[in-house]
Formats: sequence, C-alpha cells, structure tokens
Amino acid sequence: MNAGLLQWSSLFGLRLWLLDRAYARLTECHDQHEERIPVEEAAFVVRGGAMESSTLIASSHTHFHTPATSGEWALSVSSLPDISHEEIVAAAQQIRHRVYRVAIAGDLSEGGYAVLADNPPHALLMLKGEPDEETFVELRELFSEEYENPYYEERRGRGSH
Repeated sequence: MNAGLLQWSSLFGLRLWLLDRAYARLTECHDQHEERIPVEEAAFVVRGGAMESSTLIASSHTHFHTPATSGEWALSVSSLPDISHEEIVAAAQQIRHRVYRVAIAGDLSEGGYAVLADNPPHALLMLKGEPDEETFVELRELFSEEYENPYYEERRGRGSH
C-alpha cells in the first residue's frame, strides 16, 4: 500500500475512533436533545492560529452575522473530553493553521467564557458581548503559547492554509 495512503487511512481511522469515543462520552452524560453541551471543566480547548486581534475580530463578527447563530458573539474552537490537545488536533480537521493555542475549559469558565460543544470536536467559545481589544488580550492570556500544528503540511497540499 502507498505510504501516503496508509498515513491518510491511519489518521482517518484515528479521527473516527476519537469522534465515536467523544460522542459516546457526551451522550452518556447529557440529554441527546440539547443542541449545545457545556464542555467538561478539565477538557482541553484548542483554537487554531496565533489568535491575532484582526483574525479574532473577523471570526467573531462572522459568527455574529451568520443566520443560524445571529446575535451570538463566539469563536470556533475544538474540544473533546478525556484526551490530549494533540489528539484533538488530529481529530479536528478544521484546524488549518500552522500553529494552535490551548486552554483548559475550566480556566476559560472562570474568566467568564463558556465553552459549548455543538458538533464535536467543534465547540463554541462564547464571548461576553461584542469583543474589543481588551477581550482578545484576556483570551490570549488564558490560552497557551503557540504549538506547531503537525498536520498543517499535510492539509496544505489540499488547498487549506
């Protein structure tokens, strides 16, 4: 079997296994009919990119003006219970950036930011209102320094950035 195909199939298999595990864990703890489920306090929360203010303002405004979520100030993040941030990055194909940053859901909650799983591993980091530079400074303090995304090169060949 071609090495690239073998690597892709292994990654795809890992992603399916992680998603299945996360879904089972979430549904055993919460009502399946809830659209959004609070992320466990101990869970890692991953945000793709360096979290520059210009990117965060664009993302939060896009979310606010999307018809399905109109009126909500939020940012897209990824989170799954009981696994490392490296495993979340492997499972979350939407992290298309060279780097990512990590926080703990409980730390975000203490800072006044709820994290709600809506389509695992995708989750929403709910903002306190319309964000400003102070909001983004606070978020950067709650998130770690940057980690290199080991899957960036692989995705770059498929047109992602």
